[in-house]
Amino acid sequence: MLRPFKVGDYVSAGGVTGSVREIGLFNTVILTDDNVESIVENNKIFSDTIQNFSVNPYRRVQRTAQLGPGANTSGARAPHRRTRKHSKCLDESRASRRHCGFQWRRTGVGADDVL
Repeated sequence: MLRPFKVGDYVSAGGVTGSVREIGLFNTVILTDDNVESIVENNKIFSDTIQNFSVNPYRRVQRTAQLGPGANTSGARAPHRRTRKHSKCLDESRASRRHCGFQWRRTGVGADDVL
């Protein structure tokens, strides 16, 4: 692949993760999540693995919430319901329910029980 990313893409390349701000002949400027501008040599970028997170319109994000032994699970599930209704979340007809949900685990006794 001759051009694996473009300006504006969110990538992990050359040991740096962030948004591509500039692509030059000898180096690439990447703005990291903590607002640090990193200048990475293209030789380092193209000799390593490149991950481009902007290529596909959807990306799986997985979150795990741990609940204490006496936790109110109905109240804790409210973020799950809001997430599933979000406009950028795939609906159940196109994806499984786990694409837009949370995995619930109790801590303590029986910690491996998934709710």
